Amino acid sequence: GGGRYEGLLMGISGDETTHLLWRMRNGEVPSSPKPIIWWVLIGTNDFGVSQCSENMVLQGIVKVVQELKRQRPHDKIVLNSLLPRSTNKTGSLEPPRGSLSQPFYWKHIRQVNKQLHQYCEKDSSLFFFNATDIFVSKQNHELSIPLNLMPDRLHPSSVGYKKWGTEIGNFLENDLNDP
Repeated sequence: GGGRYEGLLMGISGDETTHLLWRMRNGEVPSSPKPIIWWVLIGTNDFGVSQCSENMVLQGIVKVVQELKRQRPHDKIVLNSLLPRSTNKTGSLEPPRGSLSQPFYWKHIRQVNKQLHQYCEKDSSLFFFNATDIFVSKQNHELSIPLNLMPDRLHPSSVGYKKWGTEIGNFLENDLNDP
């Protein structure tokens, strides 16, 4: 590693909860190295690719967590909030005016994040990390994704990853009290 924390990335571009769950059930949860913390971020592609409902996205994430807990019952799990996404070129998270063809995700993402936070509060081995304030700004009473942090309005830029990583480090040090 080169940083204070080391991680193992297990995500695949375009992953949906059903894909991850299948891989987990078929041997892709590594037995080594033994992580201290599992950091889970999955679900946005369920909205964007499969056009799932809020409930389906939430249930998919919960099933991933349940499977991880089944295989690694003594580990801590952090659920990262779903990151914002927008099809609006300006990064606006507000519903597009007069356009019924442009998907609007933010309302649904916020609802799933709220439910994930509530789910984590019921289990002492689960923690919720809300990344919303990192990737959402408010200007003139309108919420938007700063394009320097997410130029395609879906994936963080290097600047976005750096900012997110700093906040993750702060969370690990201050909220989980792990080395």
